[in-house]
Amino acid sequence: MVDLLIALEEMDADAVRALVDPDIEWRNTGLPSVRGSKRVERALTIVSRLITRYEVVEVLTMTTDHNTVSSRRREIIRIGWFAMHLDVDGHYTFANGLLRIWDDRFSYADCSADCDSAQPPEVATFCVAFCRGVLTRC
Repeated sequence: MVDLLIALEEMDADAVRALVDPDIEWRNTGLPSVRGSKRVERALTIVSRLITRYEVVEVLTMTTDHNTVSSRRREIIRIGWFAMHLDVDGHYTFANGLLRIWDDRFSYADCSADCDSAQPPEVATFCVAFCRGVLTRC
């Protein structure tokens, strides 16, 4: 699990590819699920072109139960001057040592409340709508 977070921070597509099952399902709150390693790779490629920085700021908890890892973490996603601060509950299911279900849950309300007050609220709305569009095409 830690390897995946490091690969995402480094935007290392090859490392992510090596960690996911061909039948992976990637879920994010309020966004369409992305199924299959090729589609996940395509989504991450598109997203990595937009995101100027992704950082896991703090892992609050991490527990395991058989083939499942659950974590609570704080992360920052920066797109140019816009930064989203997220508290994420992640649930990851593994099969044969590879990530099969990647389920990240977070609150858009908390994300919007965290935005710099100098940024108009429409920016957060645009980012969510844009992400939905990108993931729908993958």
